[in-house]
Amino acid sequence: KGDDVRRIIEKSADSIIIFDAEGTILFLNPAAITFFSGRLEPDDNFGYPIISDEATEIDLINENGCRAVAEMRVVPIEWDGKLVSLATLRDITERKLTEELLEERIALRTSELEAANEQLTQMYQVAERAVQVRSQFIANVSHEIRTPLSGIVSGAELLRQSTDIESTQVLGEVIYESSRQLLQLVNEILDFARIERGEIRLDESEFDLQKLVIEVLHQMQALADQKQLKLMSNFSASIGKRYLGDSGKVRQILLNLLHNALKFTNDGGAVVSLYKGDQEDIILAVRDTGIGIEEKNLPLIFQPFVQANVGIQKK
Repeated sequence: KGDDVRRIIEKSADSIIIFDAEGTILFLNPAAITFFSGRLEPDDNFGYPIISDEATEIDLINENGCRAVAEMRVVPIEWDGKLVSLATLRDITERKLTEELLEERIALRTSELEAANEQLTQMYQVAERAVQVRSQFIANVSHEIRTPLSGIVSGAELLRQSTDIESTQVLGEVIYESSRQLLQLVNEILDFARIERGEIRLDESEFDLQKLVIEVLHQMQALADQKQLKLMSNFSASIGKRYLGDSGKVRQILLNLLHNALKFTNDGGAVVSLYKGDQEDIILAVRDTGIGIEEKNLPLIFQPFVQANVGIQKK
């Protein structure tokens, strides 16, 4: 019976090795000798971890200098009257290399997909930012245009009711200035290239600051008259007339401040003041008798198109 087992082992296509408890090789079949390129012989120590009833992998370099991988399974048997271990090794080199190649391709594809996903995420963020910028732009534009439009509409309404030639001329001047301001805003809006770059162009030239304030007061007088509000100015004696700067931007800022002052004021009025600050800088201030802004909402006033209380209306 033992000889029959030996012959079966010798003719097996799988590599078969028999070793004792210490790992000393007792027998190798021809397939095992070939697989290990003749480097293992009887009485050699096997040299690989021996784990019974579990499949383990052995990685080595064969006689051609190429990598070989075998799947080994170990079972206890009786050999020449002794309890020993029989290891069956099946060559899985091709399968292993195919699996590793597949894993490499999967890892590469995963890396490519992650890179593509990152690119898509960045594109989405850019698109989302563009939507936010466009929404902010539309909000700001609507806010800026509303002020000169209010001056035009208010002046035109009073002009319809006026029978005095002098008043008609004043109202005509108000409509003209408001229309000119509106045209300037429209021209800036149409300069898309500059808007996309986020550039603010300042046109520095000499202008009469006091005259500019008076013109804005005249421009907003129609709105003040509609609400029966007083509109006054207070110029410090130390303030000169000629200054260097962007008169259009100064006019636009003052118009917005004064328009908001009148919009949220129901009794009393507003006063525009010009005076010098502690650092000899010029202070242009608008004060009104309206409801004002709660202290908790003060940080919001420099946010793009944020209104502290959208429910404030004339009663």
